[in-house]
Amino acid sequence: IVLSAAEPPPRIRFPDPPRLSPPLLTLDRVSVGYAPGKPVLSRLDLRLDHHDCVALLGANGNGKTTFARLLAGRLAPFSGEITRPTKLACGFFAQHQIEEMRPAASPDDHLAALMPDALPEAVRAQLGSFGFGQEKAFLPVADLSGGERARLNLALVTHQAPSLLILDEPTHHLDIESREVLVQAINDFAGAVVLVSHAEHLLGL
Repeated sequence: IVLSAAEPPPRIRFPDPPRLSPPLLTLDRVSVGYAPGKPVLSRLDLRLDHHDCVALLGANGNGKTTFARLLAGRLAPFSGEITRPTKLACGFFAQHQIEEMRPAASPDDHLAALMPDALPEAVRAQLGSFGFGQEKAFLPVADLSGGERARLNLALVTHQAPSLLILDEPTHHLDIESREVLVQAINDFAGAVVLVSHAEHLLGL
Protein backbone atom coordinates (compact mmCIF):
# COMPACT_ATOMS: atom_id res chain seq x y z
CA ILE A 1 0.00 0.00 0.00
CA VAL A 2 1.39 3.36 -1.02
CA LEU A 3 0.27 6.33 1.03
CA SER A 4 0.70 9.83 -0.31
CA ALA A 5 0.06 13.12 1.39
CA ALA A 6 -2.97 15.06 0.22
CA GLU A 7 -2.24 18.08 -1.92
CA PRO A 8 -2.16 21.32 0.07
CA PRO A 9 -4.98 23.76 -0.73
CA PRO A 10 -4.11 26.33 -3.43
CA ARG A 11 -2.59 29.54 -2.19
CA ILE A 12 -4.74 32.66 -2.33
CA ARG A 13 -3.13 36.00 -3.07
CA PHE A 14 -5.15 39.21 -3.20
CA PRO A 15 -4.00 41.88 -5.69
CA ASP A 16 -1.94 44.71 -4.20
CA PRO A 17 -4.22 47.76 -3.81
CA PRO A 18 -3.19 51.33 -4.64
CA ARG A 19 -2.04 53.46 -1.74
CA LEU A 20 -4.75 55.98 -0.87
CA SER A 21 -4.56 58.80 1.65
CA PRO A 22 -6.01 57.71 5.01
CA PRO A 23 -8.60 57.19 6.20
CA LEU A 24 -10.13 54.74 3.74
CA LEU A 25 -13.58 55.16 5.25
CA THR A 26 -15.23 56.89 8.18
CA LEU A 27 -18.71 56.66 9.65
CA ASP A 28 -20.06 59.48 11.83
CA ARG A 29 -23.27 58.74 13.75
CA VAL A 30 -24.72 56.71 10.89
CA SER A 31 -28.03 54.86 11.00
CA VAL A 32 -29.11 52.39 8.34
CA GLY A 33 -31.89 49.94 7.57
CA TYR A 34 -34.39 48.89 4.93
CA ALA A 35 -37.71 50.51 5.95
CA PRO A 36 -37.77 54.30 6.45
CA GLY A 37 -37.98 55.19 10.11
CA LYS A 38 -36.98 51.67 11.20
CA PRO A 39 -33.17 51.57 11.41
CA VAL A 40 -31.51 48.19 11.93
CA LEU A 41 -28.34 49.88 13.20
CA SER A 42 -27.94 53.34 14.72
CA ARG A 43 -25.21 55.72 15.92
CA LEU A 44 -22.40 53.96 14.05
CA ASP A 45 -18.92 55.49 14.34
CA LEU A 46 -15.96 53.90 12.60
CA ARG A 47 -12.62 54.70 10.98
CA LEU A 48 -10.86 52.26 8.64
CA ASP A 49 -7.24 52.61 7.50
CA HIS A 50 -4.87 50.44 5.45
CA HIS A 51 -4.02 47.15 7.25
CA ASP A 52 -7.06 47.41 9.56
CA CYS A 53 -8.95 44.14 10.03
CA VAL A 54 -12.38 44.26 11.66
CA ALA A 55 -14.27 41.07 12.54
CA LEU A 56 -18.03 40.98 13.05
CA LEU A 57 -19.46 38.18 15.18
CA GLY A 58 -23.04 37.62 16.20
CA ALA A 59 -26.17 35.58 15.73
CA ASN A 60 -28.31 35.86 12.61
CA GLY A 61 -30.55 38.91 12.66
CA ASN A 62 -28.12 41.15 14.55
CA GLY A 63 -27.34 43.33 11.54
CA LYS A 64 -23.94 41.99 10.44
CA THR A 65 -24.83 41.75 6.75
CA THR A 66 -26.65 45.10 6.90
CA PHE A 67 -23.45 46.66 8.24
CA ALA A 68 -21.37 44.96 5.55
CA ARG A 69 -23.70 46.20 2.81
CA LEU A 70 -23.51 49.73 4.23
CA LEU A 71 -19.70 49.72 4.11
CA ALA A 72 -19.77 48.31 0.56
CA GLY A 73 -22.05 51.10 -0.63
CA ARG A 74 -24.96 48.71 -1.27
CA LEU A 75 -27.15 50.50 1.31
CA ALA A 76 -27.49 54.26 1.74
CA PRO A 77 -27.58 55.57 5.32
CA PHE A 78 -30.75 57.05 6.79
CA SER A 79 -28.71 59.64 8.65
CA GLY A 80 -25.15 60.53 9.59
CA GLU A 81 -22.16 60.88 7.31
CA ILE A 82 -19.98 58.41 5.41
CA THR A 83 -16.68 59.67 4.02
CA ARG A 84 -14.52 57.72 1.57
CA PRO A 85 -11.94 58.64 -1.09
CA THR A 86 -13.43 59.04 -4.56
CA LYS A 87 -10.97 56.43 -5.90
CA LEU A 88 -11.72 53.83 -3.23
CA ALA A 89 -12.52 50.43 -4.77
CA CYS A 90 -14.38 47.99 -2.54
CA GLY A 91 -14.50 44.22 -3.00
CA PHE A 92 -17.67 42.73 -1.51
CA PHE A 93 -17.93 38.93 -1.13
CA ALA A 94 -21.41 37.53 -0.41
CA GLN A 95 -22.76 33.98 -0.56
CA HIS A 96 -25.58 34.81 -2.99
CA GLN A 97 -22.97 35.79 -5.61
CA ILE A 98 -21.82 32.15 -5.77
CA GLU A 99 -25.37 30.99 -6.38
CA GLU A 100 -25.77 33.51 -9.23
CA MET A 101 -22.78 32.26 -11.24
CA ARG A 102 -23.58 30.90 -14.71
CA PRO A 103 -23.25 27.09 -14.45
CA ALA A 104 -22.16 26.57 -18.07
CA ALA A 105 -19.56 29.37 -18.04
CA SER A 106 -15.97 28.83 -16.94
CA PRO A 107 -13.96 30.83 -14.39
CA ASP A 108 -12.15 32.41 -17.34
CA ASP A 109 -15.51 33.41 -18.89
CA HIS A 110 -16.71 35.02 -15.65
CA LEU A 111 -13.54 37.00 -15.04
CA ALA A 112 -12.97 38.01 -18.67
CA ALA A 113 -16.46 39.58 -18.67
CA LEU A 114 -15.38 41.83 -15.78
CA MET A 115 -12.03 42.66 -17.42
CA PRO A 116 -12.99 43.36 -21.06
CA ASP A 117 -9.90 45.51 -21.72
CA ALA A 118 -7.42 43.08 -20.16
CA LEU A 119 -5.21 40.71 -22.10
CA PRO A 120 -6.05 36.99 -21.72
CA GLU A 121 -2.74 36.56 -19.87
CA ALA A 122 -3.84 39.12 -17.24
CA VAL A 123 -7.14 37.30 -16.71
CA ARG A 124 -5.36 33.97 -16.27
CA ALA A 125 -2.83 35.55 -13.88
CA GLN A 126 -5.67 36.77 -11.66
CA LEU A 127 -7.23 33.31 -11.71
CA GLY A 128 -3.84 31.76 -10.95
CA SER A 129 -3.58 33.89 -7.79
CA PHE A 130 -6.64 32.03 -6.52
CA GLY A 131 -5.51 28.52 -7.41
CA PHE A 132 -7.01 28.16 -10.88
CA GLY A 133 -4.47 26.62 -13.21
CA GLN A 134 -5.05 25.75 -16.84
CA GLU A 135 -6.98 22.59 -15.96
CA LYS A 136 -9.54 24.44 -13.80
CA ALA A 137 -9.78 27.86 -15.46
CA PHE A 138 -11.80 26.55 -18.40
CA LEU A 139 -14.08 24.06 -16.65
CA PRO A 140 -17.80 24.89 -16.37
CA VAL A 141 -18.68 26.34 -12.97
CA ALA A 142 -21.15 23.46 -12.57
CA ASP A 143 -18.15 21.09 -12.40
CA LEU A 144 -16.36 23.04 -9.65
CA SER A 145 -16.55 22.17 -5.96
CA GLY A 146 -18.11 24.52 -3.43
CA GLY A 147 -14.67 25.61 -2.25
CA GLU A 148 -13.54 26.30 -5.82
CA ARG A 149 -16.61 28.44 -6.44
CA ALA A 150 -15.86 30.40 -3.27
CA ARG A 151 -12.28 31.00 -4.49
CA LEU A 152 -13.61 32.05 -7.88
CA ASN A 153 -15.92 34.53 -6.20
CA LEU A 154 -12.92 35.97 -4.34
CA ALA A 155 -11.10 36.32 -7.66
CA LEU A 156 -14.09 38.11 -9.17
CA VAL A 157 -14.68 40.60 -6.36
CA THR A 158 -10.98 41.55 -6.18
CA HIS A 159 -10.34 42.02 -9.92
CA GLN A 160 -10.08 45.81 -9.43
CA ALA A 161 -7.43 45.47 -6.70
CA PRO A 162 -9.70 46.99 -4.03
CA SER A 163 -8.27 48.77 -1.02
CA LEU A 164 -11.21 47.59 1.12
CA LEU A 165 -12.34 43.96 1.27
CA ILE A 166 -15.69 43.10 2.86
CA LEU A 167 -16.06 39.34 3.26
CA ASP A 168 -19.50 38.10 4.37
CA GLU A 169 -19.13 34.46 5.47
CA PRO A 170 -16.34 33.64 2.99
CA THR A 171 -15.48 30.30 4.64
CA HIS A 172 -18.89 28.65 4.30
CA HIS A 173 -17.71 26.23 1.57
CA LEU A 174 -14.06 25.93 2.64
CA ASP A 175 -12.42 23.10 4.57
CA ILE A 176 -10.16 23.82 7.55
CA GLU A 177 -6.92 23.95 5.51
CA SER A 178 -8.47 26.27 2.93
CA ARG A 179 -9.71 28.54 5.71
CA GLU A 180 -6.15 28.83 7.02
CA VAL A 181 -4.98 29.70 3.48
CA LEU A 182 -7.62 32.46 3.35
CA VAL A 183 -6.54 33.79 6.75
CA GLN A 184 -2.95 33.96 5.53
CA ALA A 185 -4.09 35.87 2.44
CA ILE A 186 -5.97 38.32 4.66
CA ASN A 187 -2.90 38.75 6.88
CA ASP A 188 -0.76 39.46 3.82
CA PHE A 189 -3.23 41.93 2.31
CA ALA A 190 -2.10 45.57 2.28
CA GLY A 191 -5.61 47.03 2.39
CA ALA A 192 -8.38 46.96 5.00
CA VAL A 193 -10.62 43.94 5.67
CA VAL A 194 -14.05 43.62 7.27
CA LEU A 195 -14.80 39.95 7.97
CA VAL A 196 -18.27 38.64 8.84
CA SER A 197 -18.14 35.10 10.18
CA HIS A 198 -19.84 32.64 12.54
CA ALA A 199 -16.54 30.74 12.87
CA GLU A 200 -15.02 32.17 16.04
CA HIS A 201 -11.94 29.93 15.78
CA LEU A 202 -11.22 31.47 12.37
CA LEU A 203 -10.73 34.89 13.90
CA GLY A 204 -8.00 33.65 16.21
CA LEU A 205 -5.72 32.32 13.45
